[in-house]
Amino acid sequence: METLDWGAKTCKEKMFAAIKLPPGADERKGRSFVYFDSTQYGWKRSLQPVDSKKSAIGATISQIYEVDKV
Repeated sequence: METLDWGAKTCKEKMFAAIKLPPGADERKGRSFVYFDSTQYGWKRSLQPVDSKKSAIGATISQIYEVDKV
């Protein structure tokens, strides 16, 4: 797996795309999303909510918020 490094920011994959699902899509009330990256052949629903640091988006976004706190 290749890792990109933009200063202190890193990503597991070169490219990924995600779509946040609407509030009525499931029980997560607007915190669910599907994603696609170079390791798979189709969209996959994340097991983690969008605001979890265990999700692809949450891990990426949390790096930005942590830098803002410094």
